[in-house]
Amino acid sequence: MDSLELILKLDPSLSELSNEEKENLANRKNELYLELVETIDSSNVLPGIEELLAANKEQGLKIALGSASKNALYVLDQLGLTHYFDYIVDASQVSKGKPDPETFTAAADALGIEYPACIGIEDSAAGVAAINAANMFSVGVGDAAQLSDADYLVEATSQLDFEEIVERYRHQTALKETDQ
Repeated sequence: MDSLELILKLDPSLSELSNEEKENLANRKNELYLELVETIDSSNVLPGIEELLAANKEQGLKIALGSASKNALYVLDQLGLTHYFDYIVDASQVSKGKPDPETFTAAADALGIEYPACIGIEDSAAGVAAINAANMFSVGVGDAAQLSDADYLVEATSQLDFEEIVERYRHQTALKETDQ
């Protein structure tokens, strides 16, 4: 419903829709989304993502996915990536969406990892804000103007390099320790 509300705001003439009309539109939007998801497969994995996930697993690190979609597990299954993840937090498990940190803190809590020991990767300003609010290291993927609050920023998923991310995380952690 939140995403539908954002879409409806783009056309002021739609602001007077009844709750029933909005529910019908949200259901139709979800039906179309699920039809689209059914067409994806491993060829739709963004460049660099599987290599990053594999590098994390090779190092024995826990990986969680925090998604605003209730269909996150289905999408991962379609992409052939489910086996990389130790835990999945979707919209049905949290009461507050991003930029609230609940999605990320729920994942860390489930994995038993202290928040400052976590690294979150996001492509939205709200997601980066949520990671930062959780006191985690934030990696932004996308436009610098939109993601300027990220602790580390790359333009595209193909630039997500495990060793570089860990190095940036360690550098920032060392700086925080010297500030205290």
